[in-house]
Amino acid sequence: MKSKSYLVLLSLFLFALFAAACDGNVAVNKTLRVGDGENHDGGLSSVNGNIYVGKNCVINGECNSVNGRIKIGDHSKIEGLGSVNGSVSVGKDVVVDGEIGTVNGGVYLENGSRVRNDIETVNGKIELDGAVCEDDVSTINGGIELTNGAVVKGNIVIEGSHGKSDKHNRVNIRLESGSIVEGDIRVEDKNIRVTVYLSGGGKVLGRIENAEVVEE
Repeated sequence: MKSKSYLVLLSLFLFALFAAACDGNVAVNKTLRVGDGENHDGGLSSVNGNIYVGKNCVINGECNSVNGRIKIGDHSKIEGLGSVNGSVSVGKDVVVDGEIGTVNGGVYLENGSRVRNDIETVNGKIELDGAVCEDDVSTINGGIELTNGAVVKGNIVIEGSHGKSDKHNRVNIRLESGSIVEGDIRVEDKNIRVTVYLSGGGKVLGRIENAEVVEE
């Protein structure tokens, strides 16, 4: 898992994206749209604008946005997704070949979608509604919710902020309606109070470390 250096990587990404915007290689102050059924060679990048990809699309690259949200339509395929100050929403039966990462934005995946790599957020909730993450799911200051048979094949990791800890910081992890974490749930900062709620057959196959477990 790459989340130990994630803030550094995102800072470099932010700098590179703004530099590319100055060179005219990134859309600035406008929304990017890919229509239903289109194939797009290369990635999509925007500063101060949203990115919308329609249904049944193939994006041969990543979608990255600063100060904008990203939305991917049903049955599409893309290499990776990243956003700073914006959410990432993925429709049904989408394949993300890389990872999804956000700073100050949530990640939402609908039924049948699959992420081949990590899902990581800083200050953003992660929701998998019947979706699958084939690697780890990690967050700093964000809740996690798995519903309708969602699966995390790796671990769920709650990271510390690497600064002054807030002893009143709380994070909830919910596994509902047959959702499964095949690895562990780990809390790396003991000052963060984490509660894992298990209901409707939700379960963790590995260990749960430094967290309270509530079965509903």
